[in-house]
Amino acid sequence: MKASQVSICITPSSYDKKSLSGFSVRSNKSTHLGDENLYISVTWLKDTSSKNIIVISMDTLYIDETLASEVCAYLKNNYKIDRSQVIFNASHTHSAPSICDDIFGTEDEKYKLKLIQAAKEAVDAAFHKLKNDAVRICKFPLPGRLVVNRRLYARDIKTLFLRKKTIMAPNSEGYIDSHCRLLVIGGSTGVLFNLSCHPVFNTSNTISSDFPGSIRRGLASDFKGAAFAQGFCGDIRPNTVSEGISFGSPILFIKTLINKVSFKPATVRYYNLFCQKITKAIVQHSALGSELQGDINIKCFLAELWSDTGLSKKTLECKLVLIAELLLLSIPAEVNSKYIEIIEKQFPNLIIMPMGYAENVIGYLPHWSEVENGGYEVESYSNYEWDSKISIQSLKELESTILNKILAIQKEV
Repeated sequence: MKASQVSICITPSSYDKKSLSGFSVRSNKSTHLGDENLYISVTWLKDTSSKNIIVISMDTLYIDETLASEVCAYLKNNYKIDRSQVIFNASHTHSAPSICDDIFGTEDEKYKLKLIQAAKEAVDAAFHKLKNDAVRICKFPLPGRLVVNRRLYARDIKTLFLRKKTIMAPNSEGYIDSHCRLLVIGGSTGVLFNLSCHPVFNTSNTISSDFPGSIRRGLASDFKGAAFAQGFCGDIRPNTVSEGISFGSPILFIKTLINKVSFKPATVRYYNLFCQKITKAIVQHSALGSELQGDINIKCFLAELWSDTGLSKKTLECKLVLIAELLLLSIPAEVNSKYIEIIEKQFPNLIIMPMGYAENVIGYLPHWSEVENGGYEVESYSNYEWDSKISIQSLKELESTILNKILAIQKEV
């Protein structure tokens, strides 16, 4: 198999703090956490029959349709690469300039043009660096309980703790995608690491690629390049938990008094520990796993979702890439981890690399079993131009479609 990996720095020389996307409230008092540099990375695989798959990952909250279309047109015109062979993935850092026209930040048009140009330069470089190389795949559990489910059915502060619903709080019993997957190119040419966790350590008014950037920097002594692919982290975040009654702030005191648990701001010490543990585990496991041999098989499919009223409808353009026992699953949404739990149980013989945050994100993608209990992931629909909650029936049909498409691509090989 031929493979290559290229990364280009996309950190702007200047930016408007209002354009930083991801949080409604940021603080000048917050400690800056994470790498101050943003990157775009291209990981290119080409099999012996000249089929290609290109993963374009970038440090941004979301990737919009116009950016993706321009990059895909460039690939089509210059390399005869069809859009079905390209997977976009945003790291979902909450500390990068916005490149989408939405409520999450003032769109930075100048920066968006910089990203498009960088993407074209990166694919050019990746194409010219393609060479025969061994590609290995590996899956391993994350060390310790570094990540946690953030959907807890408990008393809600917004109802003065009189009513229970799903709130944004640690749920140690909730499912988490606690694995990291690796694509290792050669002995040290490059590594693509995939895990599911919101990059929400940095809440300051400064640019940051958050933990993906720090881990990439930590891997620099072992690999010539490193790229990150965000997974299905719609309900997963760093495990910065305050258990018992906390006096860190009045709000934190009230929350922990009532529910006995809450999230607290991350310390520099915990952030460094988080990044160091994952970096060390990636290096340790990078020499393990199995060599990826086989043809690249691609299946794209559309799935329609609709709201409870039926007045809002959105189409998901999903992509499946099967290479031997490796399955890449790309969905343009903030996907809750329940989906990867179900898929992995259904297909235990596959190493499944979940990749959310593709271009043209439709918003949060809750699982149908979670809708009735509400919570931010369910009730933030208006942020993404839905008129009401996503229909449970449409979510059930989506789950069935995904499972059937995976089964179909296996049978076609």
